[in-house]
Amino acid sequence: MSWARSGKRLLQFAILALSAGELSYAAAEVLILRADGPTARRQFRIGARVPDSAMFTLRPGERLTVLARGGTRSFRGPGTFSVTVPPRGYATLPNGTRVRIQSGAVRDPMRVAGVDPTEIWEYDSREAGNVCVPAGGRPVLWRPADHSATRLTITTLAGNAQSFDWPAGRTSLTWPESVPFANGSAYTLSWNSGARPARITTIVLAANEADNLETLAATLIRNQCLSQLDTFIATRADPDAPVAARARSPSRH
Repeated sequence: MSWARSGKRLLQFAILALSAGELSYAAAEVLILRADGPTARRQFRIGARVPDSAMFTLRPGERLTVLARGGTRSFRGPGTFSVTVPPRGYATLPNGTRVRIQSGAVRDPMRVAGVDPTEIWEYDSREAGNVCVPAGGRPVLWRPADHSATRLTITTLAGNAQSFDWPAGRTSLTWPESVPFANGSAYTLSWNSGARPARITTIVLAANEADNLETLAATLIRNQCLSQLDTFIATRADPDAPVAARARSPSRH
C-alpha cells in the first residue's frame, strides 16, 4: 500500500471518528427529574428523556429540574432555558418566535449534615413512602440530629412488631438484622414520643439499577422513591453549570 493511499485511509478513519464523536454528543440526553407549576407539569413528564438540545419554556414561578452532563440543574421561570446555549444565545421556537436562551441554573442551599439527609440511601423516617435499597444492602433510616432519644417500633403488614432504641443525637439507624425485609414489603414506623407513624415500602434494587447517575435517578423515579430523589437532586448538582444571573433592579434617575 502506498504512503498516499495509507494517508488517505488514516484521514478517512479520523473523519469517521470525529463524526462518531459528534453523533454521540448530539445524542446526549437530558432526564427530567422534577417539574413544579401546572404548565410545567403538563409539558414535562417526570422520568422522560429529551435531547440535550431541547429548550424548556417556563412561566413565572415555575421550576424544572433535570439531570444533564453528569449533574442536576434547576431552572426557574420566567424564561426559556437550555443546557447547551446556542453560540449567540438565541433560538427560534417551533411557532416561529425568536427567544433568548438562558443556561443559568438556580443554586439551592447546600444540605447540612444532621439537618437534612445527605446520603441517597438515607431515608427520612418521618415520611411515608417507598424506600429504595441497593442490592446487597439494608435500609438506612434517618432523622435530624436534634431529636432526643426515642424508642422506634417496626411493625410488619402481618402485625409482627419489634422495638429498638434510637439514641439522642444519632441521625441514622441501619435496618435491624432481626427484622427481615424484601422487595415490596410494607412496614409501619412508630415512636414512643407520639410522633405520627409512617408507613414505608422497601424496594430492593438490582445491581445494575444504581451503576451510574442516570440509571440511579431513573430507578428512583420509576420506583417512586421520592424522598431519596430529593436527596439525589440536592447532592448531585452539576458544579460546572453556569449560575443564573440575578435580576437587575431598574435604575433610578
